[in-house]
Amino acid sequence: MSTQHPGFYYYMAARCTERRRERFLAALDAEAKQHLTMTAPGFSNEKKVEHHAIILELYTRAYELFKAYSPATIQGQGRLTPWITYRIAHTYCGSGKFDMAAFFERIAKTYRREQWDSLLQPLLSTWYSCARKMGDVELSVRLLIEMLGHDIRTQSDDPDSTQEDMLVVLKSSVPSTTEETLVVDSSDSQPILNSSIIFWQPGAIVGEAAAFQISLMARENVSLFALPFSSVTIQFSADIPPIVVEQISGAKESPMKISPKPRKTPHCKTCQRPRAGHPRSGCPYADTLAPALDSSTCGRLESTESLETVLPTDSSIDESRGRPRSGKPDFIFQADVLAASTSKPTAIVVSAAEKSVVPHSVTTDSNSPPARPSTPKSDRPPYTAKTCSLGRTLSQDKQRMFFERARLTSEGSVVILKHPTDGVSDLLARAKTVGLAAEVIGSLGEDSRLVAFGRDEELVSKVGHIGSSEKEAAVDKVKKGCYRALVLGGLGAVVGAVATWTALAFS
Repeated sequence: MSTQHPGFYYYMAARCTERRRERFLAALDAEAKQHLTMTAPGFSNEKKVEHHAIILELYTRAYELFKAYSPATIQGQGRLTPWITYRIAHTYCGSGKFDMAAFFERIAKTYRREQWDSLLQPLLSTWYSCARKMGDVELSVRLLIEMLGHDIRTQSDDPDSTQEDMLVVLKSSVPSTTEETLVVDSSDSQPILNSSIIFWQPGAIVGEAAAFQISLMARENVSLFALPFSSVTIQFSADIPPIVVEQISGAKESPMKISPKPRKTPHCKTCQRPRAGHPRSGCPYADTLAPALDSSTCGRLESTESLETVLPTDSSIDESRGRPRSGKPDFIFQADVLAASTSKPTAIVVSAAEKSVVPHSVTTDSNSPPARPSTPKSDRPPYTAKTCSLGRTLSQDKQRMFFERARLTSEGSVVILKHPTDGVSDLLARAKTVGLAAEVIGSLGEDSRLVAFGRDEELVSKVGHIGSSEKEAAVDKVKKGCYRALVLGGLGAVVGAVATWTALAFS
């Protein structure tokens, strides 16, 4: 038969004294509610007892014995030592000696490291009560942020109580120093936001830029709607400068700005195409290069946002004529993929009104390499303008990427894709499964179809019913210089916003 060391008996004596104090407080509360004076000798003597002093003495003695007799490992009896330390700090807090509750800091480190959330959560609540009563602003903010990560409420019946307490502390309290920014290191605690990252392509070549997407979302049970975020900094482990996303106050559209800009897509020095997909052995197009083009006639996409074709949904007022516009969408387009001459690039209509902003511009860069597709076969004249048709459909991965981008467009936007006739039915069926409206709006010969995608089914339907007379009128005005045109030059280059996705997917 084995017996425990004396520390266990002191610990149990302290716990029994806590129960004794709870019963005394219950009797005291009953006396106050009944407006009666209890004359029992035992109750009168109990009023003179300093329960907190007895509890502290017993816990302290138990702590000393546990340290002396417990094994060095964190297993078995050694695990009870931090718990006794927590009870000592809790007793100090209950007795009003908030400055003496310094044990919380030491215990919290152990519980965070070992992820003892069931013990850490009540500790954080008690610790925050001490910090608030001491008026420690910095400590209160640190604890409230950590409590948000653990979904700890300062008031159990109010899910927004923790963030409301933080706003009260920040607005009504004065920090000890105003010269330094308060930095809260939460690397050892639970984050207040869930983060996830995905790459848009399943593979990448070493040394090339790879597009990725970072998602930051509030946790399911954590309320953060009242807390303002001014900026988010994304740090990288390599020698890459951080990306800072800043909140622009008062902005109605595009409220976030990103700095610095993403790196440009690397191009092959031989064929001037994007290097993505090139084998390491060399350029697969080296033997069929197209003649060099004047860089002034070539363009490059500044961002993938050029995939959007914006259709206004409201009946706006024509300022030039002073009367309401018709309910038809005022976007007129010419859907075609042309081979442009090197001397004169092909223009395509983008907007049907001078006041209407071109949804996404294509800029010209004299320093960027010319964007050129496949060289025509040797039996064809090199500068003959012909319609380019694609010989294959979108792969599953590219369909998925296309649908993801289409779903991210605004409700007043429509994305138009030139697709081979084979596979259009499968494309329409898959679009419905991801919640997109899709409709074939035209054809480009026997082999290609124009398909419109969008979140608004009515807008998608309207795109296919734009009258041919309106198109011809718009083309005539473009030739007269009335409207701005979206231009991409180069042999066989995809021209205009109508087919920009095709250029990205199959160039």
